[in-house]
Amino acid sequence: MSASIDVAGILRIVFSDNCFLVAAIACYAFDRCIRAGREIDLIWSRGYSLVSALYVLLEVSTVLSLGLLGAQNLLNLGCKVALPENIALQAITASYDGVTAVIAALRVYAINDRDWQLSAVVLLLLLLRSAFDLASAHQCDQSSD
Repeated sequence: MSASIDVAGILRIVFSDNCFLVAAIACYAFDRCIRAGREIDLIWSRGYSLVSALYVLLEVSTVLSLGLLGAQNLLNLGCKVALPENIALQAITASYDGVTAVIAALRVYAINDRDWQLSAVVLLLLLLRSAFDLASAHQCDQSSD
């Protein structure tokens, strides 16, 4: 008994993935446009600091992630294809998760009366996601050899 491939089902899934990705990119671009004035007033008029550097890292990794996801999704490449884009996407995702972990830990530190113990636990737990992304990038690289 041979397994039949449902080409129409696969095309529907790929099309819906691309539609959701384009919608996410459109929402992000719209959000960037409507908050540009407040961003300048609240972040960039105060000078450079650790917070503004984290903000820049978060925004840059979001743009790179969406761009590489778009290229990867529209070309329909999986982990089986060893391209630098796949490894770069995993590295960008890991850095995005790392920046998010640092921001969350700083929020917990500020809210919790500057208690570093709980913020350290939050940071370590959220950095596990970043480590997972790096490990999956390494696994994807190893499986292509």
